[in-house]
Amino acid sequence: MASGAATALSCLPPNPAKDFNSFADSTDAYSFHAGRIEIAGPVPAFVDGTPRRAAGVLVGPSLTGSGLGPVARQAIVIETRCVAHWCGGIPATGSAGIFALRQEGPDRVLTLHACPTSTYQNDTPELRALLVRCLKAGRCSGTDEAAWSRLR
Repeated sequence: MASGAATALSCLPPNPAKDFNSFADSTDAYSFHAGRIEIAGPVPAFVDGTPRRAAGVLVGPSLTGSGLGPVARQAIVIETRCVAHWCGGIPATGSAGIFALRQEGPDRVLTLHACPTSTYQNDTPELRALLVRCLKAGRCSGTDEAAWSRLR
């Protein structure tokens, strides 16, 4: 079996605390937002092995160390990194959740991988509280990582 297929079929359950710490350790800047996505232009046709980018709008509040920011409409770029036919799709308009956006020059980019590490479709009060706590501290604690693993 190809390594890409093996990876796509063996995703661990999402752990937003671990993901947050990976983002915190990155040289890239990330922000977190709750809301829904609207596709704002044409979606490139799928070509096996080729990443795709599409324009979108994210409608909803940002998450900060002190809670939720105001609801806003912001332009985003949606990019796929998993390029096989069974993953890496552009989300449909109306897709909702909590999203980690990477700052790339003037753009905020939602990167979609085979396994969910930047999108959390179950936007719960517990998830929001976890991310606010981690944003306030600058990273999630090991206790947060372990507790989230037990919850899911």
